[in-house]
Amino acid sequence: MRRLVLSTLVLLGLSASSAAAAPVFVLTGSGYGHGVGMSQYGAHGYALHGSTYPEILAHYYTGTALDPGHRKTVRVLLASGRAAVTVASDGALAVGGQTLPAGSYRVTASAGQLAVAGGGTTRTVAAPATFAPGGAAR
Repeated sequence: MRRLVLSTLVLLGLSASSAAAAPVFVLTGSGYGHGVGMSQYGAHGYALHGSTYPEILAHYYTGTALDPGHRKTVRVLLASGRAAVTVASDGALAVGGQTLPAGSYRVTASAGQLAVAGGGTTRTVAAPATFAPGGAAR
């Protein structure tokens, strides 16, 4: 290992005498991402071993606290410039005050309305609408 580090330092243009005086740090690792915040693989591993989400968050974000009193709706743009999107759920799907059976639905927008087509029927709901899966979303 010492020969490899010394060879690397010489290739970088450092003399052997300056290399002996300077500390050498060797970093190893693997995976993806920036290394800051919560690791999705690590969080998944904690969950598989029985950790709850407050425990997982406390591990990755030490010195912080959960505040359930300030919940807000977060809107996320999933698609832009598309004529239609598909929404699917393994359980009943609530949308615009209506309950749809489990399945896959093609959603199109026109004049402030959403046409939700699937299972041989098309239902119209006012836009914007919240889609809430009854089971596991897919």
